[in-house]
Amino acid sequence: MIRFIAAPVNMIGTGWVGSAATHLYLGVPKERRFCTPNTRFLIHQPSGGAGGGRPTSPSTRRRSSRRASASPRRSPARPAGRSIRC
Repeated sequence: MIRFIAAPVNMIGTGWVGSAATHLYLGVPKERRFCTPNTRFLIHQPSGGAGGGRPTSPSTRRRSSRRASASPRRSPARPAGRSIRC
């Protein structure tokens, strides 16, 4: 949402920046992000099982698990200028 604001936006992180706040923080350009030295960022690890039922085969389960765990890491990695490490 912040990317759609026409005026330049500065984002300042203080204390704990967690969950959705992390995505908001990463929504502004890198040169406009600031944080205090004691700021901690919390990105939740995917717990799996939110899709309802269990996949039937082990290969489907592995593929589903990899996709679920890569997606949350991919989201903050790109704006932060980092690569995804498994």
